[in-house]
Amino acid sequence: MYRWQAFVDVEPVTHIVSSIKEALEKVLFPVTVGLFPVRNRLFPVKVQIFPITINIFLLDVILSHLSFSMEKQTLFFMRKAAALSLENGRFF
Repeated sequence: MYRWQAFVDVEPVTHIVSSIKEALEKVLFPVTVGLFPVRNRLFPVKVQIFPITINIFLLDVILSHLSFSMEKQTLFFMRKAAALSLENGRFF
C-alpha cells in the first residue's frame, strides 16, 4: 500500500482516469494510463498517459470529483493537466 492510499480513497481518481482514457481513445489512439504516488508532496498523484507523464495534486482531483458531473469533471481535469504540463515545461 502506498502512503497516500492510507489518507484518501483512490476510487474517485480511478473513475476520472478511466474517463480520460476513454475520451482520449475516441480521438487519438489506444493509450495506457497509470496512477502512481509522487513522493515529497501532499496528496499528489502522477497520471501517466503513455508516453506523457503529468503530475496532479490528488486533493484537487477529489475536489473536482465532488464538484462536477463526470463530463465537466473530465474536461476540468484535462485543462488542469495541460496547465500543469505547461508549467513543468512539458508539451501536452
